[in-house]
Amino acid sequence: MIKYAFFDVDNTLIDFQESAKLAMPRLFEKMGYPYNEEVPKIYHKIGDPLWAAVERKEITGKYLRSIRWGLICKELGFECDSIAMEAEYAEQLSNFAVLIDGADDLLKYLKEKGYTVVIASNSYKDQQIRRTKLAGISQYIDAYFTSMDIGFEKPRIEFFNACFEGLGYPPKDEVIMIGDSLNADVAGGKEAGIKTIWFDKFKTHAENDADYCVTSLRDIMKIL
Repeated sequence: MIKYAFFDVDNTLIDFQESAKLAMPRLFEKMGYPYNEEVPKIYHKIGDPLWAAVERKEITGKYLRSIRWGLICKELGFECDSIAMEAEYAEQLSNFAVLIDGADDLLKYLKEKGYTVVIASNSYKDQQIRRTKLAGISQYIDAYFTSMDIGFEKPRIEFFNACFEGLGYPPKDEVIMIGDSLNADVAGGKEAGIKTIWFDKFKTHAENDADYCVTSLRDIMKIL
């Protein structure tokens, strides 16, 4: 019987694309750089392949965060302090949290049913605490585990081991990982020996090895 529900945050509970769109103009204003509608496009053009490399264990999240904004700014036609941009971006992103449809209903249901709800995210702990509060869902969450605090990103087994340790080593057959990434969440969860639910947010219907697949968060209430 599942008792622990591990959740990714971005593009699982909180809409990352929409939240980032709101944060980027504030970032550029704060740093004194010109902002235009090409910025989000270039952000994803540069950033998405880097995150894919993290999930393939080819680079670390720390390395990604050290180079990402430097590459983005270069593509935009100017030089910037990549580290300073990254730090300010993290701060600005903490101020925005667009909730994905069904997230509140699902988390409320899980808490009423007695599940332990756990955040398992490739991000900063303070940032995700702040964003889940902004989104109005922090009251449902029992624990936060993030890569920047642990020192390893999903899908690395070290990340999941740190989560298990922090929870007092629950039986793995009582744990399920829920997320939008087939690499970080599904492959990582399976390697860690737990069940997985793939939230196919973009309705790609891609081939996958998840135990369950959903395109709506509310469908998870039929599983758990």
